[in-house]
Amino acid sequence: MDIDLPEIVAEVTAAFERYERALVSNDVGTLDALFHDDPRTVRYGATENLYGYDEIKAFRAARSPIGLARGCRPRQRDRRPGRIMMFAQSIAFDG
Repeated sequence: MDIDLPEIVAEVTAAFERYERALVSNDVGTLDALFHDDPRTVRYGATENLYGYDEIKAFRAARSPIGLARGCRPRQRDRRPGRIMMFAQSIAFDG
């Protein structure tokens, strides 16, 4: 089994970085586009769990754009064939 294939790592990292940029700049349109439009989509947040695309989209639309800046260290796990999970250790900034 091949793991850490450079082209796959680059593709997943680029998608993750796109999400992070949209998140901290409150680019709601991009954030909406990055979530699968399905009632089974789940988003686990720091203070909320959202179930279904509509609930996630409503949360984004209502969220304050203040205080979203953060630093993060991306991590990749679960390298079974056809699967990869990317997550970040986040550090929130005041302000």
